[in-house]
Formats: sequence, structure tokens, C-alpha cells
Amino acid sequence: MQAEKELSELAAKDDMVLSVGVFDGVHLGHKHLLSQVKKKAKELSMLSGVVTFRRHPMEVLAPAATLPYLTGLDDKLRLIQAEGIDTVIALTFDKDLARLDAGQFVSLLQTHLHMRALVVGPDFALGYHREGNVESLRRIGEAKNFSVTVVPPLRINGEVVSSTAIREALASGDMPRVFRLTGRQYIIKGVVVPGTGQGRDWGFPLSI
Repeated sequence: MQAEKELSELAAKDDMVLSVGVFDGVHLGHKHLLSQVKKKAKELSMLSGVVTFRRHPMEVLAPAATLPYLTGLDDKLRLIQAEGIDTVIALTFDKDLARLDAGQFVSLLQTHLHMRALVVGPDFALGYHREGNVESLRRIGEAKNFSVTVVPPLRINGEVVSSTAIREALASGDMPRVFRLTGRQYIIKGVVVPGTGQGRDWGFPLSI
């Protein structure tokens, strides 16, 4: 399994407080969750860590679905690290990983990352068919000696901050809403090539 190989290469030596997720966009809701990961790690005198994925699990589970990314992998890792997380691990989500049940997945995290605490949102789930919801993870944690902390979602002006909400805002061109949910200007990256020179009139001159 590629993910297990990636975890074994890290070979963490200290106990860790982890969060697991896609973290697409690393928006203000994610940052709120990450702040609680750091807080819990400080309380327990442990390292903070995030386990994310190189590609969205839906690309494996529902390959026909179209899910535009808010951030590329490099930007996502950089933004998470900028929040002061000690260790950020990007795993390859493949069919082998998708077949693991919740207990098998957390065993990997305990073996390779010394996970002692898991910090998640209320709708979090992992494992085969998303069987590892908060309730079942707490039962697994009691048996395997790790705690589960649930962080309520962040709301801004009554709206839950989520990647889905940001995608909706982008699709409708509501950039003030995007800024409100992400806390930063949205950036589109691409290759700039010479054209008709109209960018100069728009205030975006081409620089090569």
C-alpha cells in the first residue's frame, strides 16, 4: 500500500495530536480546526500533525464526478504549515487505502505517527464506506488508547465555512463571499503567454 509506505518513511518518534482531512482551500474553518489541534498538542506536550491527501478521495471513489480544487497540493501544504503545524503528511489515496476500515486506518496512524489524540469536525468520517464517524472513532479510541476531540464548525454571519460554500461562491462570482470565508484574496495560477496586449488596459500587464 502506497500510503503505508509514505507513512513509514516519516518514522515519527514523538507522540502526536492529529487531524485528518482533504483541507481543500485551507479556509477559515480549516484554520479554526488547526488552531484546536495546536491547542490540544500544547496541552498534552505533544507534536501537532495533519494528514491530508495528494488527491481528493472522490477521484478514486467516484471518478466520474467533477470536483474542482480550490488549492493545488503544494499551496495546500504550504498554507497548513503556515498555521504552525509541526508535521504535515500528504498520503496517496488509492483503492487499497479506500478499502481499509476505520480501525485499520487509525492503527496505521498510531504505528507510524504515534497518534495519541485525534481532532476532527462533527461530520468527520474515515474508513471503508465512511464507517469511522465520531461515535465509532471514540469507541475505537477507548480500545486503542487515543482521544477524539470534536470541534464545532466555524460560522461567519450565520454561514458555516466550508469548501462547498466557497465553490458555490466562486461559481456565482461572489468574490466578497469568497474572501469572507477564506480570509484571503483568491488566486488563480496559470501560464501567461503573449496575446493582444489588452491586459495593459485592464491593469494586468504581461511580464515575461
